[in-house]
Amino acid sequence: MESLLQDMRYALRMFRNNPGFTAVAVLTLALGIGANTAIFSVVSAVLLRPLPYPNPDRMFLLTEVWRGQPGGSVSGGNFADWKAQSTAFDHVAAMQISSFNLATEGTPDRVSGERVSAGFLETFGVTPILGRFFSMEENQPGGDQVVVLGEKLWRSHFAADQSILGRSIQLNGRPLTVIGVLPGTFDPLANNDQLWVPIAFTSERLAMHDDHFLFVFGRLKDGVTQQQAQSELSMIAKDLEQRYPNDDAERGAALMPLSLVLTGDVQSPLWMLLGAVGLVLLIACANVANLQLARSRVRQREIAVRRALGATGWRLARQMLAESLLLAALGGLAGLLLAQWGVRWLIRISPSSIPRIDQTGLDLPTLGFTTVLAILSGLIFGMAPARRASSRDLNAVFKDMAGTITATVTRDRIGNGIVVTQVALAVVLVVGAGLLLRSIMLAQTIRAGFDPKDILIGRITLPRAQFDSPEKLRAGFERIAEEAGRIPGVQMAAVVSTAPLRGGSSNGLVPEGRALSSTSATNSRMRLVSPEYFPTMRIELKQGRLFTIRDNLEAPKVIIINESLARSFFPGQNPIGKRIACCEAGPNHGPMWHEVVGVVGDVRPSAMEQGVLPEFYLPIRQAPVASWDWIQGSMDVVLRSGTDPVTLTRELRHSVDTATPGVPVYSVATMFDNIARNQGQARFNTLLLGLFATLALVLAAIGIYGVLSYSVAQRTHEIGVRMALGASRGNVMRLVMGFGLRVTALGVAVGVAGAVFATRLLATMLFGVKPLDSLSFLVGAVVLVTASLLASFVPARRATKVDPMVALRYE
Repeated sequence: MESLLQDMRYALRMFRNNPGFTAVAVLTLALGIGANTAIFSVVSAVLLRPLPYPNPDRMFLLTEVWRGQPGGSVSGGNFADWKAQSTAFDHVAAMQISSFNLATEGTPDRVSGERVSAGFLETFGVTPILGRFFSMEENQPGGDQVVVLGEKLWRSHFAADQSILGRSIQLNGRPLTVIGVLPGTFDPLANNDQLWVPIAFTSERLAMHDDHFLFVFGRLKDGVTQQQAQSELSMIAKDLEQRYPNDDAERGAALMPLSLVLTGDVQSPLWMLLGAVGLVLLIACANVANLQLARSRVRQREIAVRRALGATGWRLARQMLAESLLLAALGGLAGLLLAQWGVRWLIRISPSSIPRIDQTGLDLPTLGFTTVLAILSGLIFGMAPARRASSRDLNAVFKDMAGTITATVTRDRIGNGIVVTQVALAVVLVVGAGLLLRSIMLAQTIRAGFDPKDILIGRITLPRAQFDSPEKLRAGFERIAEEAGRIPGVQMAAVVSTAPLRGGSSNGLVPEGRALSSTSATNSRMRLVSPEYFPTMRIELKQGRLFTIRDNLEAPKVIIINESLARSFFPGQNPIGKRIACCEAGPNHGPMWHEVVGVVGDVRPSAMEQGVLPEFYLPIRQAPVASWDWIQGSMDVVLRSGTDPVTLTRELRHSVDTATPGVPVYSVATMFDNIARNQGQARFNTLLLGLFATLALVLAAIGIYGVLSYSVAQRTHEIGVRMALGASRGNVMRLVMGFGLRVTALGVAVGVAGAVFATRLLATMLFGVKPLDSLSFLVGAVVLVTASLLASFVPARRATKVDPMVALRYE
């Protein structure tokens, strides 16, 4: 310990005597360690931190599997049968995502929430921080007059009032009594839910097997494995398929760990980013290692004297390692300061699709990670100088000092190998960033199927207390569209059940001529629209006509389909006049036929998805009665106007209040905002990987510059001799830059080979481009070669300034 402290004190004196070296090394390490710490803190909060429930590994989401595709929502009938027949779970409960108009002194606020079944809180094992949860009686039809608040809503709207229990609040125009408050960490699907009400299933709803709208959660019993529960659930689903062939044909069941449900879409991108930033740290360590090697050459006299006085190779290596570890510690402390700023920046720019990222911080696991990272970094970049110090031959050192060896000492295989490694790692990052950037650029060139310019969207939910029939709901939304169309500067306005890029409900369609069963149905996205919707969105009419106000309940049922659905149902035929069974029962419990009156262009469901979904449109005046339940009385109002969005939003709120007093407009955004949000995860990945690639490129260029600068300094005598013998300045420049290019070329070759394997990990994140895209590889190589030329130019130019007479006297 005494000798270790002696080594540390000596290292501090060396750093103080070389402030330039110390500053560059600490800053380089701080960038690498700080970036790694910031990204790891996100990974820790999102992926590694357990869910805030007892035994979270026992929590599962139970989903339907339709035609081999898991993740489907569950019908009330299937939920009831699963719960009644399963023995593998302690608790099974259902949830329907919803939102509510919360009455305030001004215009009501729109808050997200859930309708939940009996035993919901017991399934998660969560205890209210105030009051209680619903009783069995309160989850029966007619007893659902109670509400439980989330902690965030309780604090923001009710000032954390402890006397809130028993108070009545207005939700969707109904008075509900507050009976409890749940902790802010309780958010089962990371939807920012703020309140819970009983779902209060009717017996009819629990007998329906063809209305899929529930999320079902289950807690496994102790001693029951996931495989056993899955086997039992599959057997129950098989039995239901036989009992209800029309509704449950080709429909199975699956278990998904709740932690995987929450993070499944972001796991690969986050691990990819952590791996990428790890490469940046390796490049930073390589730079510091080269700096250390350069210093070890300068310190040859010191090392030789210590060896002559009896210091062993291990003692000298230990001194070098102590300096490296101390340097890493300083870099780690500086990196923590950068990480603290980086975490705040990551939270600010992160997309809403990343769950729990707001809980990111420099907690104990992150500090432990940073400590281990600093130690490993010190060992990585300290090994080369330590090995050189311990293995250096004493006679060779004194000969070097005497000047008998010249250029041979400058041909440093270790240093050059480190630069090759830096360039190779930088190539991998630059190519990966190029692939993601090309994906974003290609996505923006793909036509969405509508004109997003000058479109503003706002969502509206009409409370069932006032709008308690399909006729009132339809009339209310038509008044909203009419008032919105009167706003000054608005060219057109319409309403749609869900605007493009905002999801939507779906339904099975069967064309005339096929068997009327679920096995013949094609799952297609449904949109209820007012007649002005297509011209407002500028969706192109390909065949037939659009809806008119005459398409009402008294008129024949009509439907408009997109091109993808037309090709699927009527290949090589004219679809106009064909009939499709859809959405509701017809006369005498037969099919309800809708005549195809138009075909419109495909609208992409997502700017970053490859395919186009089958889609159909129904006129709002012919909306099936059940469809108002499917969309929960909510629709989007879309406006086309060149007016400033802020002004237009204010006018829209006023017009909605005029048409339906007391109803709020929420989720207001321009279509370009929706597109950007839709691409949020891809942009986040591209931005961070681009930053890491840029940092890697700069560090690699610095590494090349450092090696060449040192080489020129060490080869001053050789260069002087060459120039004295007739070498031109151009010959000298080619000599130096050629060496830099050879090292770079080798690094690029190794990096391209590595990128061939590494970019395969990006396959699921790419759009319109393949992992082995030749253009991205070519651009990556050119960027590295260009950076190498720039980094080589200054040392090469310095070499041409060598005075032969001075160089000959150098030794």
